[in-house]
Amino acid sequence: MPPHQPNYIDWTANLRSSIGYVIVRGGEIISQSSFKPTHTRAGASGDEGAAEGKAYAEKLAAKFPHGITLIVVAGMNYAAYVSAKGYDVLDSAELLAEKLVPQMMRQLSGKE
Repeated sequence: MPPHQPNYIDWTANLRSSIGYVIVRGGEIISQSSFKPTHTRAGASGDEGAAEGKAYAEKLAAKFPHGITLIVVAGMNYAAYVSAKGYDVLDSAELLAEKLVPQMMRQLSGKE
């Protein structure tokens, strides 16, 4: 998947591979993204990023023992730095979640 900004060079694929989500209900992960490593054109695998993202999402999931929680992560420690430079790390995911989560909650509650 190409970046939103044309001048972004993805050297390691780790940040992109670390992005994913988990859905937690009552403290248990009931669904999650694959955290599948992506690859760069130069052949970098993103394996480290996928592992970091999954581990970070699982760590955060443990903090929500009640209710239903959607957790979206970028698991590499430099994600905020890249985002602050103007690149879309989780921005578009946040906008989509703001739109879709209320719809999904209405469906789950039977009000739609």
